[in-house]
Amino acid sequence: MPRHIGVNSIECGIPDIDRTHPDLAAMVGRGNYWAIGANQCLAAQRNGDGRVRVYLSFRTPEDWLTTCGIPYAEPARARAALTDLYAGWAPQFTALIQACDDTVVPRPVTMLPVGLTWPGTPGVTLLGDAAHLMPPVGLGANMAMLDATELALALAAAPDDMTAALSSYETAMFERGAAAAQESAGIMEIMISPAGAQGVLEFFQQ
Repeated sequence: MPRHIGVNSIECGIPDIDRTHPDLAAMVGRGNYWAIGANQCLAAQRNGDGRVRVYLSFRTPEDWLTTCGIPYAEPARARAALTDLYAGWAPQFTALIQACDDTVVPRPVTMLPVGLTWPGTPGVTLLGDAAHLMPPVGLGANMAMLDATELALALAAAPDDMTAALSSYETAMFERGAAAAQESAGIMEIMISPAGAQGVLEFFQQ
């Protein structure tokens, strides 16, 4: 079963950001944007439909999302409460929170055990998060797409022996999934920590 890793996130979003908030759009850029502090971070991810997803993440106990008092069903009050959690941060960061629409979704961060495997089952396999759920630091979606590609190639290479195809796919997937999950957990541990920004800087300087 997935286990909580001591991090909780809240997802918000800014629709049509290039038109509604061109200054913030320029700040976020065309991909991902991260601002990292002590035991918390703010991430903005541009989507293909012009929306920017905003993720606010905190090093907090598992039950924090239900005990923190943020009124998720009242977006205006929720934005104000979330802005308060970033008191002292530069105004361009809190502006991202204040520009969000009424999407306020609590998301506990969980992961499957690193190195999880299972006995082969004829005609059935898993891929992506179902096989190797990992912290959301950018590797999970890429691994899911790679799983799908490798599964298709394995099936095409052994069209008359699905059991062999699935066994070949799973053997390789277990290895790469474990490595990616371990790396993701390590990155999350560095990023949402008392010295998060310094830790991330040192990670990229290695």
